[in-house]
Amino acid sequence: MSQFSVYAKLLLGRDKSDALLARVRKALPEYGKVHIMSFTDKQYSGILTFYGTKQDNAQKTPSQFEMF
Repeated sequence: MSQFSVYAKLLLGRDKSDALLARVRKALPEYGKVHIMSFTDKQYSGILTFYGTKQDNAQKTPSQFEMF
């Protein structure tokens, strides 16, 4: 199994990404698996989403003020 739960976090800049990666490394479970994937805004906007046989509208690129 590659995924059980998926979480997304918007990070503004490489330094913020590196800081979060360091925190995750310190908190890794002894037995478990963690995948971390990084996307640029342009790559994120190219994600395709399908619900059943229908394609959903393209993902909106998150603004800097959006938190999720």
